Amino acid sequence: MTSVSSAEPLWTVRRDGQSVRAELRQQEGAWEVRLLSDGQGFAAHTLGSRELALVWADGIYDGLVADGWMPGSRSIHASW
Repeated sequence: MTSVSSAEPLWTVRRDGQSVRAELRQQEGAWEVRLLSDGQGFAAHTLGSRELALVWADGIYDGLVADGWMPGSRSIHASW
């Protein structure tokens, strides 16, 4: 049996009428960060722990903001 959690929103950024958002899911003991652009999935990365997944997602967020994307919502981020 496969165990899949519902998506937990992490953050959203916007630029030039487009948006990118990150979601976190737990799946079969691993944590997956999914990136969606205007509702369409375009990338995903699976890590072994929630903490590592949040750090990875934070790195993507920081890179997008540094590249000129405007912060939207940000519900969860790594504590370190």
